[in-house]
Amino acid sequence: MANSIAVFCKSYRNDLDKVERLIDSIRRHNSEALPFFLCIPRADRSLFIDRFGMSGLILIHDEDVLERDVEQSWLSQQLVKFHFHETRLADNYFIVDSDDVFLRPFHAADFLFDGVHPYLVCTSGRERGRLIALATKHHRTMVAIDERIKGHKQQIMNALGRTGHQVSFQPGPIFCAAVCRKMVTELMEPLGLSFLDLLLTAPFEAEWYGDYVLRRQPVPFVPIDPLILELATPEIIRFEQNLDPTLRTIRERYLAVRLPTYPIDLSLPDDGEATATPLTAIDHEIGVPVL
Repeated sequence: MANSIAVFCKSYRNDLDKVERLIDSIRRHNSEALPFFLCIPRADRSLFIDRFGMSGLILIHDEDVLERDVEQSWLSQQLVKFHFHETRLADNYFIVDSDDVFLRPFHAADFLFDGVHPYLVCTSGRERGRLIALATKHHRTMVAIDERIKGHKQQIMNALGRTGHQVSFQPGPIFCAAVCRKMVTELMEPLGLSFLDLLLTAPFEAEWYGDYVLRRQPVPFVPIDPLILELATPEIIRFEQNLDPTLRTIRERYLAVRLPTYPIDLSLPDDGEATATPLTAIDHEIGVPVL
């Protein structure tokens, strides 16, 4: 029998240090013992077992999900995330990254609004747009990437025939396996397409999933703000610092944070007064430096 809800992460050997924080936080906060599937290359299995053991996680292999050898890439990660539904190990699955850290206990009700159907992570992206604007001076590359994402999202909307405003379905989408199967039978197969074909058109698995749900409404859904706070730039971190210099309200608003993949210099405010930051509070929460 499939699990009604699971946590799913695609990882590999280069992410060992990052995923250690994720695993520790899940072991600490998985109060209902929801299944946590960690999908890795078969060749990395012994590395992960030696480092983390098997307590609180279920290791599965990329090759078993895709039924072929897998070269690690941005594209293959997205294929694994989507095709996990074919294993029938979970009816719904909350997708996290190796960079994520849970901040508080989580329960099935955080992901399923009626015990059966998952929330649809959905946001207008207006706040993201404002933060991108803040980042323009020091992060022009990020702004260029954001414009490229908007172009890809429009391609997805056009392909699905969805009109209206662009919205984002990440970070932390919750996939419904039944929706993924309908995408295959009702969208891809009639056109002779695979999910790889969709990703080669626009490489964002969560956006294909979310816009399909909005356009076709194959199952009941309730929109929900992202459960993960993405600390991608110094501007975002300082914005959160202004909202709350401690972790308390961040923990109330989010289940987890997505940590930056590069060092961030958090300078003191202009008045020179030392203040706590979300990152220092997170350091204390997980017991290790996050940068």
